[in-house]
Amino acid sequence: MIRTATHYSKERDPRRAAEIAAHGALRKAHLDRADFVFVFAHPAYAEDYPLILERIAELTGTTQISGCSAFGIMTEDADLDEAPALGVLVAASDTCTASTHLISNLQESNYQAGLALGSQIPAGFEENRLLCLFPDPYSFHGGAFFSALEQQAGFLPAAGGGASDNGVQAKGYSFGQARSSYDALGALLLSGSFRYEAGIAHSCVPIGDALQITNAHGNKIFELDHRPAYDSLLEMLSSAHLNSAREIPEKVFLGLALGDFQTEFGHEDYFVSKIMDINTRKGFLTSVVPVRQGGFMTFALRDRSQASQRLAVTLEELAQRFEPGKAAFGLYFNCVTRGKNLFGEEGHDRKLIRQYFPDMPVLGFTSYGQFAPVRGVNFFHHQTGTLLVIGEKS
Repeated sequence: MIRTATHYSKERDPRRAAEIAAHGALRKAHLDRADFVFVFAHPAYAEDYPLILERIAELTGTTQISGCSAFGIMTEDADLDEAPALGVLVAASDTCTASTHLISNLQESNYQAGLALGSQIPAGFEENRLLCLFPDPYSFHGGAFFSALEQQAGFLPAAGGGASDNGVQAKGYSFGQARSSYDALGALLLSGSFRYEAGIAHSCVPIGDALQITNAHGNKIFELDHRPAYDSLLEMLSSAHLNSAREIPEKVFLGLALGDFQTEFGHEDYFVSKIMDINTRKGFLTSVVPVRQGGFMTFALRDRSQASQRLAVTLEELAQRFEPGKAAFGLYFNCVTRGKNLFGEEGHDRKLIRQYFPDMPVLGFTSYGQFAPVRGVNFFHHQTGTLLVIGEKS
């Protein structure tokens, strides 16, 4: 059995905020102590993260605490988009165990960070293992990290989100073992008898035909279908009826294929990457993530109506995968550009989640990138609302 509950605080005093959130969650879960805890805390508390985590560890009786800094926080009951705010989810289980980790010096080498985390994960043959990740997005590079992690520990499905800040500090704080650090990665490994499902709702819809990446190196796309990539982008702008290239950063993204020979792009059959730079003189585009020459992609347009519909469909499909009462808790990783920025109202996603999972405790945060596995491969998504549901086995 997995017993969980969430609570939050908007108290300015960090010690008091930790006490309100931790006590409230324990009380709602009818627990005296927890086996593991998730914490998301606004950057306004950054200087006091050590105090907050220490106090939560004292109150919950565990140092298996993971999470990160979060500019926006959500529970099943509230949207906390104004500073300061702190959200806590406590959990106790007799069917699964958790271990938390904090890996430092990401910027020095993401590959070494992957090896370091992998070396801390014991070899095991548990039927279920799930890794929840919360890295500093200013230092994190998924390709090198996941390659090293899989080399060291084998494939581990990963879900989570990049820590978010106020846009001024340019650093995200990660939590692990009740400690905090920037330029780091916080992780919680859940093992044992449980089940999980991840639902990925894109904010974007594919537009135009699939394009083959005929000339690329690393993150740079030089040619699409043997033409300058910038020319293809201009054609897309015309067909999408955008007013000018100034709208590209907020509305236009790259939809990258999940497989090597994929030429069809449905609602979920791709992952989104931000266009980091457009070189109009040389005609190439720069993606956040590396791309594969010979692979296929499409352009994707951010769409409010479609984003709302996709979230509803995703939640309905997730709810159908769990028998009534078997969903123990949810973690929601929501792109910072969604929420009120996209839908024009507060609580849009929370209300939909509550509609399909009315009794499930949920803790979420606005993230710089979202993790979720697709077809047995870990991806670092952008422009999504991703709900991870942990539950009892049927």
